[in-house]
Amino acid sequence: MSSTDNTDYCQSARQRLAQGEADDAIALLQQAILKDPRCSDVYTLLGEAYLQKGMVQESIAALSTSLSLNPRNVAAHVDLAIALQRVGRLHEAVLELQDALQIDPDHERARALLREMEAQRGSQGKIARDAVADSPVLEIRDDSDVVCSHCGAENDAAANFCRLCGRTIRRYETRPTSERSAASRVPSLPYAGLGQRAAAHLIDFAALVSLTLFGQILLFPVLEQMAPSGDPMALAGMTFLGLFVLYSIVCIGTWGRTLGMAVVRIKVVRENGSPPGYMTALVRLMAFMMPSCLCGLLTLLNCLSCAWDARRQTWHDKAADTFVVRG
Repeated sequence: MSSTDNTDYCQSARQRLAQGEADDAIALLQQAILKDPRCSDVYTLLGEAYLQKGMVQESIAALSTSLSLNPRNVAAHVDLAIALQRVGRLHEAVLELQDALQIDPDHERARALLREMEAQRGSQGKIARDAVADSPVLEIRDDSDVVCSHCGAENDAAANFCRLCGRTIRRYETRPTSERSAASRVPSLPYAGLGQRAAAHLIDFAALVSLTLFGQILLFPVLEQMAPSGDPMALAGMTFLGLFVLYSIVCIGTWGRTLGMAVVRIKVVRENGSPPGYMTALVRLMAFMMPSCLCGLLTLLNCLSCAWDARRQTWHDKAADTFVVRG
């Protein structure tokens, strides 16, 4: 994707945001990410759009990604500070504004926000004022490795910048908060829609049916003897169900995707972006199958629920705390 295309997408998204059309801006920026996932400005605008819609956690994830690509993006620092303030993470918000003012000491918005947050912090505001005056208060706890509060990477105790994301290391933060490290790894790729998920299910269903029929033809004499009441179709049905369970747990638990998902380029991830693992895959599968035991309509509603969910989660995704994303 050329820089001209990036500029066009960003300009169009800014116009949509100025008009209060955050959904349209998000759609444009998601297209830009698919074409070039390494553009910091696109993620900054995406974080601003999510913030406009009140989707604060998604905004934090997008802005953290922007800063991992370009640690000197002042707009991303400022917007991330606003998002962190909204979820009560005031100390981290102040740190983001400190970073912004170290890059651009004359940034008026950052200074105004910093004064506002100093008032909230009360006596702790001295830390922020000292940092802006380039005389930060440092409290080195020990000589052990320092963990980056932004991405969770371990760094040498003498390092000034993170070896992984390049951001400034805070000497008085030898361990990141679990909330911050988890938020920085929230999948930043666009969530998969209903159409892609339906296509993946159809491909998987066709593959499992073909495998079951092939096995039935190949092992027909054996199935005829084993099947109850001399009906090999009954055993074929049980075989299909067993294959479906094994296929789902192994593929989702190991790689985060089945054959159908690989074809349409989507995957299942945890909130931190990692594959679900076998237990999570099992919980997700059980939550998918249980409605079908009660009522077929519930299964349909479960599958369709991602169409109106903010993060495109179905009921079984929510039960397992997983997300289906493009990539």
